[in-house]
Amino acid sequence: MTGKLIFKMEMFKFFKDKPFLISAAVIGLLNIFVTLFFVSALNASDTFWDMASAALAGLFTLFSFLLIMATGVLIFIYPFHAVSVDYKNNVLALMVASGVDRKKLYFSKVSAIILSSLILTAIVLLIPLIIILVQFATIVDIGGFFGIVSEVFNYLDLGFVKIILVMGLGYLSSLLIMIFSSIVLKGSKLAILLYFGFSMAVQFVRSILSTFAIGFAVSTGGGFFWFAIFAPLVTIGLFTFVSLRTLQRQNL
Repeated sequence: MTGKLIFKMEMFKFFKDKPFLISAAVIGLLNIFVTLFFVSALNASDTFWDMASAALAGLFTLFSFLLIMATGVLIFIYPFHAVSVDYKNNVLALMVASGVDRKKLYFSKVSAIILSSLILTAIVLLIPLIIILVQFATIVDIGGFFGIVSEVFNYLDLGFVKIILVMGLGYLSSLLIMIFSSIVLKGSKLAILLYFGFSMAVQFVRSILSTFAIGFAVSTGGGFFWFAIFAPLVTIGLFTFVSLRTLQRQNL
């Protein structure tokens, strides 16, 4: 079985995962509703706020907070879910027994999880973010705002493409830590706790390196970009290696 075929199979499983897709659709619609209501409230006159009771405002705030939490939880737990399902259903064991190379299986699985997570995130957040950006552009001098932001990033040697690259590498490194934690514990729910442990250790090391990186960038007027991509690249390489080694030696 080729890596491309494994990837297609993983994506097919994602689109057939109705509980997650239905949950994402419901949360996405609620996010749109809350965002539209919030934007309308911002544009409303003082009379609107005078008529709105404190209880209603408090209820809306609580609902928005719970919705934000639900959105974060849904996006966060999907990578764990994608790996744990294969362990619980013995999918990995059957594929390896049929002669599938474990390295090929790992990279195909990771690629599918990345794409699936991005699709899931787009379902729940894309339209609300567009609404917020449009509203932001109508009340703020967008040109002046982005001009100031651009000056700061240029001083730190960061452009738009570089920012996207840094964010993408950071996301990928976190995702690989999740997958490694799930592989080590064979899809157990305790993998979430293991992930937090690894993440705290990684963030501790990164914070130390970032202190020196920012100081160097400020003193020299640039060079922060190379420091910003170094830590996630090392994290990606390290956790890819240990994940592969663990999977290759694991008794499925």
